[in-house]
Amino acid sequence: MRIVNISRLHVAAFVMALISLAVVTSHADILYVTTLGNTIDKITSDGVVSVFASSGLNNPRGLAFDSAGNLYVANNGSNTVEKSGAARSRRPIS
Repeated sequence: MRIVNISRLHVAAFVMALISLAVVTSHADILYVTTLGNTIDKITSDGVVSVFASSGLNNPRGLAFDSAGNLYVANNGSNTVEKSGAARSRRPIS
């Protein structure tokens, strides 16, 4: 297990974003849903915070990876699940 040094400021931003769910990528980055901003944000293993995805999201409430590394996003506002491949292209699957 790799221990990541994240500053208190990043931890506070992480908590204050009203997180629905967080997942850890294969690169030890943390992806998390912000329900107020309709975004998926990322904290890298170096502690850098950025927006990972924002367009087309409608009240995202859940994230999950499959064994192939595809990211699934559950949108509560549109009752859809989107699949995002390695190239970050998203498409509805339900």
